[in-house]
Amino acid sequence: MSVTYYRDETYRPENGDYVRVYWNLHKKLYSVQYKGRVVAHTTDISLEDVTFVVRKAGREKVLRENRKNVHAFVCGKICPERLIYKPVERVHYNPYQMETFQKDDGTPIEKCEKINLTSMRGGAIMWVERKEAK
Repeated sequence: MSVTYYRDETYRPENGDYVRVYWNLHKKLYSVQYKGRVVAHTTDISLEDVTFVVRKAGREKVLRENRKNVHAFVCGKICPERLIYKPVERVHYNPYQMETFQKDDGTPIEKCEKINLTSMRGGAIMWVERKEAK
């Protein structure tokens, strides 16, 4: 994981600190927010104790203006290394097609234990651990 930090030590998250991450459409990287400020950009990051957040008003503005804005985040505790290997499921969000983050099978997802956020060919890819049916 290579993270480029911009801020001084006051705004540098440690492992286990709670951050908010979103896909930056202009930089084609993940932006990492800590204490309300963007402190880093990265191609990949792993989080645990994850919550998926979509701000309703932000999504409505996207639909109204037909122009994307930052309104959807993956929030969780930052981890030093990749957490998940296999089996995994992909998670995605498209404000024009869905109201929440979803797995590829269309199941909405609000929380998960672990997530790997990576980028490939200029796009965001999010992987969560696949829970086997009991």
